[in-house]
Amino acid sequence: MRIVKLFLIISVIYSFPGLSQQKLIEKLLEIKTEKLVEKMELDDKTADEFRLRFKKFVFKMSEFRKERRKIMKELKDNVETGSGADTLISKLISIDDSIHTHRKDFMENISGILSSKQIAKMLVYEAKFEMELKDKLKEIRKRRKEEKNKP
Repeated sequence: MRIVKLFLIISVIYSFPGLSQQKLIEKLLEIKTEKLVEKMELDDKTADEFRLRFKKFVFKMSEFRKERRKIMKELKDNVETGSGADTLISKLISIDDSIHTHRKDFMENISGILSSKQIAKMLVYEAKFEMELKDKLKEIRKRRKEEKNKP
């Protein structure tokens, strides 16, 4: 049911181009976090602590991903010339290492407040959420493209 609500929100937000992508991301994070709290059956105190730690984790991961996209763009732009490829590849590997380390640190950090079962529920839900979100976004983009191509 919550996933349906998520898809409805995405559809509505995409149908109003004036709304910022940042607002969409914030709303999705809010829904995802609340659903995680529900799935893991957290009490109020643990839920508050989890929300705080999870938000910090997501924010930092977002920064890493932005940097990774920037490096990949530079690499793609220079792939034919090979200009700076060694440096860019090194930076990419470094960012990937940082992402891995940050994720590992987060898991260790939340293991102090969550049981292994709760962490497993979180991991399963996150994977499912990301997959369904990507599928829905592809569907919306495809529909938009088809609408633009109609005579």
